[in-house]
Amino acid sequence: MYIVLMNNNKIVFKRKFSAELERWKRESRGTSAILIEGARRIGKSTVAEEFAKANYPAYLIIDFSKQTENFLAYFNDTTNIQTLFDRIFVSYGISPLPRGSLLIFDEIQFCPKARQAIKPLVADGRYEYIETGSLISIKENSVGILIPSEEEKMEMHPMDYEEFLWAISLKSEADYLKEKFHGSDFDSISEKHDKFLKSLRLYLAIGGMPQAVETYLDNHDFLAVERKKKTILSLYEEDLGKMDKKYGTLCKRVYDLIPSLASRQSFKVPLKQLGLDQRTAVFSSTLEKLEESKIVNVVYRTSSFEAGLQAEKEQSFFKIYPNDVGLALSEAYAPTPGETMAHYQQVLEGKLRSNMGYLFETLLEEMLVSIAYHPFYSSWTKKNKEGVVSQYEVDFLIERYGKVQPIECKANAIGKMSSLSLFEKKYRDTSKTGMVITTKPLAKKDGRFWLPFYLVFTAFSKN
Repeated sequence: MYIVLMNNNKIVFKRKFSAELERWKRESRGTSAILIEGARRIGKSTVAEEFAKANYPAYLIIDFSKQTENFLAYFNDTTNIQTLFDRIFVSYGISPLPRGSLLIFDEIQFCPKARQAIKPLVADGRYEYIETGSLISIKENSVGILIPSEEEKMEMHPMDYEEFLWAISLKSEADYLKEKFHGSDFDSISEKHDKFLKSLRLYLAIGGMPQAVETYLDNHDFLAVERKKKTILSLYEEDLGKMDKKYGTLCKRVYDLIPSLASRQSFKVPLKQLGLDQRTAVFSSTLEKLEESKIVNVVYRTSSFEAGLQAEKEQSFFKIYPNDVGLALSEAYAPTPGETMAHYQQVLEGKLRSNMGYLFETLLEEMLVSIAYHPFYSSWTKKNKEGVVSQYEVDFLIERYGKVQPIECKANAIGKMSSLSLFEKKYRDTSKTGMVITTKPLAKKDGRFWLPFYLVFTAFSKN
């Protein structure tokens, strides 16, 4: 079952992260807790609860964001675990859970002492534990506590493209793409290219935030979807504003700049426009907090292609992407209902012309991150015999099978890949043949694959 209805008629989607929780439970055998990190509204609490229902005799969700100060104070003293449990269960008005049950510590950042208590709780052995929270809030509220070594951290993302297909009852389409691609039956894929592209455009419009997908499934009302996404964006901006006030960073100003990056067709942040200097502590702190928020993904330039891409990450050169392509669409376009519907129609029909590069590059970056890659990029200049200097850039670099995989993102245009060709030639010993990700049908030209976006989830799969 890929979509289930809870008693309150809330839609719950099947998520791949459940498999990670199953691995943790199988390998841990109660010797560690797991902390699910990620941005707000991506479904952390829901996936934890659904996992609890399927794998434990009973469970209890403790949402620390809704508890009284008196309840939070229970975790100040964990010298007597039995007393702690007595207080918890009495507060909830329930009998003690049977041994082997699960306690979900939801929004753990609101009770740092509960996180510290994981060590004695795991040692006690009667229950298992899942924690959820946003990384930045967890870190800022963890100062002064002992981080338990019995805690395993895992990062969660918005719904990826395959999960989206599951959600809209197109699991058969996802399975078909995997079967035909890995069976090298490329003709069968190309014959249905327009059909697959239609599904991709829907993902481009809605994105992978569970609440946005649920809103779409309710009645296919794109204005309602837009309102839901704008609500999430408002929460993100509020969080960044609070962070800036506390740390003196400029996270919200960088985030607010994203729509203008779309119109410039460039993800490189103009630091001078923000008053940021790479040499200052404010710059490094802003980047650090933005990355911790998981509201955006930061892709750095690298000049290392032998010792690993991370080895020579250039902190001062970076590109910034929204964490979800559906949110990126809502950030980049007009606010009025009439204009919003026009943009959605253009996206769904493949007729959008402005900001195409912005949306599709966001889509590709998001797809790579969801498969657990850490993409970088490369840029350089070259002077010809006449002294003319040309600028070159490879959109993304990832590490695959011990080599660097260069990737170019092309929304529509098909032409010469001069940057890709130069990179392949210069680093032939340490890099794989480049790939071009496009909206065009699957093809092989000049020895390299031109891969449709809708195949990225399976073509780059690590399984």
